[in-house]
Amino acid sequence: MAVPTLGSTPTTIDLAEAVTNWGGDTFSLEPDIKVQGSNSVACAMTASGNNDAYVTGTWDFSATGLGDQHLRLWFNITYIGNLSDTNAIQIFLYDGTNTAYYYWDKFQSYEGGWAQAIIYTGDTADSGTVTKSSVTRIGMRFVTVSKPRNVPANAWFDAWRYGDGYYATGGTSGDEITLDTIAAVDLTNAYGIVTKEVNGSISLRGDLQIGNGSTTTWFKMDNEEAFYVEEQVNTGLYKFAGNGAGCRIDIADATLKSAGTAAKDAFDFDASETNLLTFSMVDTKLTRADQVTFKSAQVATGNIFGGCGQITHAAADMDDCAVSGYEGTADTSALIYNVNADPDGEMDGMSFTKGTAATHAIEFGTTSPLTMTIRDIAFSGYTNTVASTSAPLHIKRTSGTVTINAIGCTGITADGYKTAGATVVIVIDPVTVQVTTLDETGAALGSCEVALFAAGTSTLPKINATTKWPDRAVTTFSYSGGTVTVTFAAAHGLSTGDYVWFESDNGYAAYRGVHQVTFSSTTVVTYTTAEADPSTTDPGDAAFVFLYGTSHATTGVLSMSRTFSAAQQAEGWARKSTSSPYYKQGAVSGDVSATTGLTVSARLSPDE
Repeated sequence: MAVPTLGSTPTTIDLAEAVTNWGGDTFSLEPDIKVQGSNSVACAMTASGNNDAYVTGTWDFSATGLGDQHLRLWFNITYIGNLSDTNAIQIFLYDGTNTAYYYWDKFQSYEGGWAQAIIYTGDTADSGTVTKSSVTRIGMRFVTVSKPRNVPANAWFDAWRYGDGYYATGGTSGDEITLDTIAAVDLTNAYGIVTKEVNGSISLRGDLQIGNGSTTTWFKMDNEEAFYVEEQVNTGLYKFAGNGAGCRIDIADATLKSAGTAAKDAFDFDASETNLLTFSMVDTKLTRADQVTFKSAQVATGNIFGGCGQITHAAADMDDCAVSGYEGTADTSALIYNVNADPDGEMDGMSFTKGTAATHAIEFGTTSPLTMTIRDIAFSGYTNTVASTSAPLHIKRTSGTVTINAIGCTGITADGYKTAGATVVIVIDPVTVQVTTLDETGAALGSCEVALFAAGTSTLPKINATTKWPDRAVTTFSYSGGTVTVTFAAAHGLSTGDYVWFESDNGYAAYRGVHQVTFSSTTVVTYTTAEADPSTTDPGDAAFVFLYGTSHATTGVLSMSRTFSAAQQAEGWARKSTSSPYYKQGAVSGDVSATTGLTVSARLSPDE
């Protein structure tokens, strides 16, 4: 199997290959009891009370020096029965005058043998203070309540380092590097970042980067389990990320999780690096990841995200993924989509189950398009009330009209959104109404004018009063500053963005013609007009308009999608009268089904 190269590894404090820098006791080299290299340093700790071992040197852990670091110190002691029940194992820093002690909180589970004690110097010391810019000793203290037996050696130390983690490179197609092979190299060097446990799982104790930005790397994780261990680390240390134009990552049927419940134990999962060559993750479970980030065109299908932080979708393929237990800040969302592309085909079959916090499932950002389609998504536990902090969708656009076609989705209604200011229309299970304009031979004829209205019995096409569409009667048209307010005699059933044909009883120009309306209330809509103020109100009539515009220049298609509660007759026309070659007006008609919509063609005859 491919042997990985590990780089940017933790920095050496002392590898215990000589006793020169060791103090606190009398040390000797031990070639047989060790974790790496040729030797460890050994001593016989026999004090009843404090037993110290330290390395001398100079370190600057201040903000202007190395900064705070994760110390990683291997030790092995045999006098466990002599240890105090309270804070028995400590790591300390000494500056020549002062000492700061950090209590290792896993000492009560220590059962002997080699262990790596990890602490973060940025945490507040449990006892004492130290000038971090002038550290001259890094050490360990073992507090006993009884005197250990006087033997040649009862304590060994090896491979003392500081650092966050490392990167791994290498592998080829068909002979990829894996967590197992990374753990094997780690074991030889005793870094303690990636470790293979007795049960075959992989434990992680640091930042693992796959790729280094330039070296060709093939990584595979197949049917494996890896977990980040509860350690005294800084929040944000734990990461799993891919880097570099030559880096390929393939994860399948795997589990990657945090073993702890504290914020520091969560891990970032980052596949968004700009140059990352390829990334695929399928049928994999991430548990208590913090931030999960993908990028466009990546494959991330069939995965389970349990108790994770925010997921940045970024136009990856996340079909059939399940997201549950997001517990972010109130009014935030489990998944962020902020890409100027329709997510149709990239979220199909997903499910979102709300946690206990008042959060949303999906946030559509200010870059996302005005018209989007989501398919077969199951929303569970969310509140379908406009403006609720637990609504399924959160629309971050502050203006314009955002239309979301929800096809085959459950747990969401037309009111299942909160908006930052944009008008939002959620269309539940829309059907398509489509007209294709053809020439006399049956070939597509583009750039034709098309109008298709709800049919009626008078000269004005109007809405059938038995459907949800507005009845014929408009109680009043009123004008103010270029905006016309239309009040209907009954609930109109219109949505923002719908087209309606209006006719005032007295023929006022501002109250006539086809206009795109904005929802105001169940009986009121508005539209804008360039016509002059009629200086009066007027009653009138209205009819729903399915299509009103120009067919596609190449395909001859004009279509719309919308929810219809009942079948509706439609009548209209198509013609080409604005540019040569001209075609005569032809009739268009049919029944718009509430379940299948309407698809018809209009064959036109030449008019020149």
